[in-house]
Parts: sequence; C-alpha cells; structure tokens
Amino acid sequence: MTLENVKKELLQEAKKEAQRLKQDAEKEVDLINKKVKEEITACRKEAQHHAEELLKENKRKTMAAAQFDALRLRSAAKKEIIGRLIEKTRKKLLSLSEKERREWLQKLLEKAKKEIAVATIYLAPQDLNLLKENVKVRETTISGGLIAESEEGQVRVNLSVEELLQTLQEEKTMELSEVLFGQE
Repeated sequence: MTLENVKKELLQEAKKEAQRLKQDAEKEVDLINKKVKEEITACRKEAQHHAEELLKENKRKTMAAAQFDALRLRSAAKKEIIGRLIEKTRKKLLSLSEKERREWLQKLLEKAKKEIAVATIYLAPQDLNLLKENVKVRETTISGGLIAESEEGQVRVNLSVEELLQTLQEEKTMELSEVLFGQE
C-alpha cells in the first residue's frame, strides 16, 4: 500500500468516524430535545393543574366569604327587626292608659310577691300614685314597670320595662326569629 492509499484510507475512516460521531451527537441532541419537550409538557401540565387548583380554592374562598357576608347581613337585619319590635313593645307599654298601667303594675307586683316577701317597690315618677299596697313606694329612674325589694333590701326582683324587654330579647330571640322569619 502506498502512502497515498494509506492517507486516503485514513481520511475515509476519519470521515466515517466523524459521520458516525455526528450521527451519534444528532441522536443525543434529538434525545435531549425529546426529554426537554417532555419536561416542558409535564411542567405545563403541572402549572395548569396548579392554576386550576388555585382557581378552585379561590372560588371556594370567595363563595365562603359571600355566604358569610350574606349570613352576617341577614343576621343584622333580623337583629334590627327584633330590635324594632322590642322598641315598639316598649313604646306600647309606656303609652298604656293610667288604668292599664295600674292593672299591669298590679300583675307585676303579684309576680314579685311569688318570688320574695315584698317590702318596698320602686316605680317610675309617673306611676307613684297608681298602686295602693301595704308596701313602701319609692321613686326610681325607670321608664315603667317596678322593682320589688325585700325587707332587708338584700333581694330585688327587677320587673322594670327595661329589664323585662332585655330579658325578652335575650331569652326569646330564637323564638322571635322563628315566629318572624320561620325556621331556616
């Protein structure tokens, strides 16, 4: 073999080797590109899933907040209506005629006597002369009703308009709500 032939053969083998290396490199690049595309697709799917989950969570939170606000507003409206009803009742009690007030005070006194031995009753200024009982009568700052006190002054039964309405509101709010608004 001549030197020229050896050169040609070496050159051909080098070209073949270069071609093979180039093909291997292209295959490697294709494989890397495929893996990168798969990773990009997986990342996109994961990001889309995460975004959907965030949207669902945001929607759930928004709905919960809206429901809470609606419940709060409804509760405030109920409270206002019950408050107006209590105020209307207070005005009605305070606008009773003298005869009606006397009868009502008598009933309140009888109720107090069932709880304690009444020695003194406290009345609003406008009611001082309405009851003729065998008890001391004193003036106090209530709008109506009475406060009964035992002999020693240690036990009191507060049946003033203010106390009666407050008790009514505290104890009967659920019942009033059911009567006014129905069961929910």
